[in-house]
Amino acid sequence: ILARKLAEQIGISSPAAADLSTKELSPRFVREAFMCVLCREPAADEQAACIEFLAQQALRLTDLKTLSPFTAGPAAQIAPSADPQQRARENLVHVLLNHNDFVTVR
Repeated sequence: ILARKLAEQIGISSPAAADLSTKELSPRFVREAFMCVLCREPAADEQAACIEFLAQQALRLTDLKTLSPFTAGPAAQIAPSADPQQRARENLVHVLLNHNDFVTVR
C-alpha cells in the first residue's frame, strides 16, 4: 500500500518524473524515489539498474495474459495501477522500501 501511494505522490510532486515514456525522464523518477525513501542520490550503478528495472517491469506488465493474480493473504486495500509504467514505478518504490539502507539490520 505504501509503495503505491508513495509512487503516486512522487509523480504528483514531480510530474515530469512520473513520465516514463521519454527515456530522459525515468532517471528523474529514480532520483526522486531514492531521495524520498533513502534520503540520498542513487549511485551511477544503482541509477542504471533502476532504469533497466523500470523498463523491464513495464514491458512485463504490458502483457496482461502473462500475469496471474496474487491470491495469498488479504486483499490489497489499494489496487495496483492498471498503467504498466505506473505499476513499474510502484514496484521500484517497493524495492527501495526493502533496500538495506532503509531496513535496520541488527
